[in-house]
Amino acid sequence: MSIAELGVRALDQIRENQLVRRISERLPRAEASRNAHQETDAELVEVGLAEQLLAITTDSVVDEIALGLYQDPYEIGWVAVVASLSDLAAVGASPLGVVSSLSLASAWSQSQCDALLEGMADALRAHRTGVLGGDTNWGAASVNVTAVGIVSKSQVLRRTGAQLHDEVFVSSPCGAGSLLALQRFAAPGMPVTPFRPTARLDFARTIAGAAHCCIDTSDGLVGALDQLQRSNRVVIQCEDLSRAIAAPVQQAFDRASLPGLASLCGLHGEFELCFTIPGARVAEMRTQAERLGLSPVLVGKVVACDTDASGLNLANGWLDSGQIRNLWHESSSPREYIASLVRCVHEAQTNDRKRNDPLSATGVASQ
Repeated sequence: MSIAELGVRALDQIRENQLVRRISERLPRAEASRNAHQETDAELVEVGLAEQLLAITTDSVVDEIALGLYQDPYEIGWVAVVASLSDLAAVGASPLGVVSSLSLASAWSQSQCDALLEGMADALRAHRTGVLGGDTNWGAASVNVTAVGIVSKSQVLRRTGAQLHDEVFVSSPCGAGSLLALQRFAAPGMPVTPFRPTARLDFARTIAGAAHCCIDTSDGLVGALDQLQRSNRVVIQCEDLSRAIAAPVQQAFDRASLPGLASLCGLHGEFELCFTIPGARVAEMRTQAERLGLSPVLVGKVVACDTDASGLNLANGWLDSGQIRNLWHESSSPREYIASLVRCVHEAQTNDRKRNDPLSATGVASQ
């Protein structure tokens, strides 16, 4: 089996990756495309510029509305914009603007429609960009935003490129996305914290010349780490991941008597950037982050290459991150999903790490 086939096999263990591959295999690829399948968060397109590529991505807020995760139209508008801008950030691009396709709920009042537009407008202003155009209809509520940007060919961030001994960071503490899900579905008496994530556009451009690979945490930090392992065929030895949990998130999970690690495993993330970077560039990265008011968290280190990891090696156990990423497809409701997620996290505390450790199975020594 070739290296490429091994990579596909590792990615295909995740059901979402299977679906993406099936779609990409059945649709003709544009000749101007400059990224491989699953290689980047945003698509890279050659448009005839000597030193730059067009970056384009699209994202929809639909299920979150239907399930009741997002109930505030302002929040829907804000997150829809940030979700797409975050994909631009993950490739190091600067936004040119966005195109929106809005389906406004027939039952919404004028004030609710206005709140949706206000959320979108505020998110656009906060990220110093604007709308290019779009389409509007009435029907079932859904908001689709396509973001367009420009990135230097020499500064593109991709999901691939991780190297042995790279340190793995996340741009800020995480868990806000899972906190919202907890408050909506598992702890109804708990006050709901407004969800206002930020796309890390400025920070991404500061690490573009130093980081070896990058992905956003839209599917949670654990999902991002798992995808980086699969895309690069590396093993990441995790640090104490509790340090990557935002303090308010940890406090809320403690009040609900739930393990804080579950907040990093949920499918609903918060759009931070997870990236690998050589140790020699870490001090410079931290200085740049501090200037932007960020405190990146060290979450692990690449300890082996050319091997497939079936889960995450934690500081105190082993986490079946592949199983966790597939849980949503096997659950009948958000509450069932959360219960299954918590069970997986509890099991991680008692797993025999070496039983699933690819370092032990292959004889590759971590360094």
